[in-house]
Amino acid sequence: MLIAQLHFSKAISKKENPTNEELDTAKLYLKNYAKKAYKTIQWYQISALVEDKLKNYKKAYKKIKIAYKLAKVYGWDLTELKQQKNTIKEHKNS
Repeated sequence: MLIAQLHFSKAISKKENPTNEELDTAKLYLKNYAKKAYKTIQWYQISALVEDKLKNYKKAYKKIKIAYKLAKVYGWDLTELKQQKNTIKEHKNS
């Protein structure tokens, strides 16, 4: 169930124009996931994208920075995270 909630949240975070209801549900699912499992790199990334869609740019940037830092430590390809980090930074600074 938790993985399904994480995947739903990811799908919503990738939508062009998600509804407020979808974003609220995604945020609730992410909160539930963090309570019952643990915060993974993907959790931080998806959570950041949802916060960005909600225009909570400061929270989004903080979370994407954590995802980026953890991914770097584990040797992940940082291309996608770097793009997302730059996009969120632009939103935050506009």
